[in-house]
Amino acid sequence: MMRLTFGTLHIKENPCASLSSITVALCLLTLILMALRNRKSHHQHHHQQNSHLDHTKYPPPPGPTPWPLVGNLLQMGDQIHLSLTRLRLRYGDVFKMHLGSLTVVVLSGYTTIRQALVRQGEAFAGRPDLFTFSAVANGTSMTFSEKYGPAWMLHKKLCKNALRSFSQAEPRGSGATCLLEEHVCAEAAEMVEVIQEQAAAKGDMTGVDPVTPLVTSVANVVCALCFGKRYDYNDKEFLTIVHINNEVLRIFAAGNLADFFPVFRYFPSPSLRKMVQHIHRMNRFMERSIEEHINTFDKARGTCDLF
Repeated sequence: MMRLTFGTLHIKENPCASLSSITVALCLLTLILMALRNRKSHHQHHHQQNSHLDHTKYPPPPGPTPWPLVGNLLQMGDQIHLSLTRLRLRYGDVFKMHLGSLTVVVLSGYTTIRQALVRQGEAFAGRPDLFTFSAVANGTSMTFSEKYGPAWMLHKKLCKNALRSFSQAEPRGSGATCLLEEHVCAEAAEMVEVIQEQAAAKGDMTGVDPVTPLVTSVANVVCALCFGKRYDYNDKEFLTIVHINNEVLRIFAAGNLADFFPVFRYFPSPSLRKMVQHIHRMNRFMERSIEEHINTFDKARGTCDLF
């Protein structure tokens, strides 16, 4: 602890407080630099747009006025769907928002969404270039890759053909119309039985949480399609993978500041690090399953063998 003397006034300086002040000052300086950079890129982007578009013929969509630095993030709230619904009532089915450094256009209504995703599907087929997405499979994931092109279209075609084979394949022994329906019906019956067993174990006075059986049932259908096998509801490895998947979805839903403010990409992110660890564990599980299918090839077993 240092002691500073100014005339007759004695002031004690706290090193922690000084460090906190420096940290706050650095954060403010970083935010100011970000604002200047975003403003410059924003003007450059608009200049490029102005050189190609006639704003009298193609006016930009309306939208709420953005705040400095954060844009419209503070207007989203905890229930994003309700916030977007309120904004739709004010600005219409097509409006613009600023989420940090990102500019997004929100589409609402059946007619508008059909026009974009069906009639102009190729123009809207890409994904946003988010920092979090790049952490999934090192940016090579078909689902989260922003690159739309021949390779993406080929993978999509292969997946569609593989899934179509299950929707057209004959069932193996039930009254279902196809193999896919057989898997779904069998898993639904198993789920109902598990819920009934849980209800009987707890008694009539307590309820049963159906979330875990539902998620496990859906995961088993996916595993049956991909790997040609289902897992027991008490299988520890399978339950671990289901839990990891839920955690990854939870982290995705919580959002990541690095997606909206690029400067945060250089700061440690415990949630992002945890998500990457979860994804690596899921990848190891799938790699073992793929290796098993390579060693015991059976083209009628599942999507993995078809690939």
